[in-house]
Amino acid sequence: MIQTINALLFTTGYYVSYYFLIKSFLYKNKTGAFIGLYLLFIAVLSMVSMLSTYQVYVFQNKKFFVDNFWNEPVFFTSNYILMLLATSSMLGFRFLKDKIQTEITLKNLEKEKISTELDFLKAQINPHFLFNSLNNILFQIDKTNMNARETLLKFSEMLRYQLYECKSDLIEIEKEAQYIKNYIEIQMLRKTDQYNCYFTVADSVRNFRIAPLLLIPFIENAFKYVSNHSARMNNILISMNYQDGDFVFLISNDKDHLSPVTISENKGIGLSNVRRRLDLLYDKKYKLDIINDEDQYKVNLKIKVS
Repeated sequence: MIQTINALLFTTGYYVSYYFLIKSFLYKNKTGAFIGLYLLFIAVLSMVSMLSTYQVYVFQNKKFFVDNFWNEPVFFTSNYILMLLATSSMLGFRFLKDKIQTEITLKNLEKEKISTELDFLKAQINPHFLFNSLNNILFQIDKTNMNARETLLKFSEMLRYQLYECKSDLIEIEKEAQYIKNYIEIQMLRKTDQYNCYFTVADSVRNFRIAPLLLIPFIENAFKYVSNHSARMNNILISMNYQDGDFVFLISNDKDHLSPVTISENKGIGLSNVRRRLDLLYDKKYKLDIINDEDQYKVNLKIKVS
């Protein structure tokens, strides 16, 4: 019975230490607080073990152990050391497992990065040619036609962002937001006055980095599948926020009742590609909810960022 109780305490020590103390303190660089709380927690478990053992001896009527149990301080010391070694050993095996999984994930990410770079290099000549051609066209447009010049300038900025800024694994959120703003303004040129796109960026969305071009497939889908009502407005709502270490991206678009949105993640490279990138880059540090209601199509993405 004593062995069973200790086994349960060892297991409790492992789960509480790993899923609460380590993730709440050690992984957030609060090493001192983690060590102090961990040692205190082990002491509590050790005391529970001692009390449980004593009660078992009382129940089994082992008079010798009951009479001498609290007279030997070495019992508590040895029990504490045993609890500490057992719990730490279980945590050590978990750290080793996490390390192996991380290495596997990094290898997969590296393979995918190499494949993406090869595809990028194959297609790099045409975008460079297009970028240079756009600059030439910009200078040929009459300066009185400011709308055309500004539109072409936005498109040129978007292409420059894709060619030069997106080479790194992470990009400043401010640059990603500007790219999305340019994309929205160009898309809205194709829409009538029956369409609205509201894009809001909270003041807190700054001074952190995310993977480039991660959000644009959701926005592309919103413009592709937005409703086409003639009697009322057709709305797309996009927002960015930063709360307690989480980057929160929300997007929704009105949709037609007669032609419901059926977006498959297995078709094309849009949503399936985004989810794959999220898995590789952020692992369990993100949450993606996609809701297909009768009137709206919604995406709620939350990413834990530094």
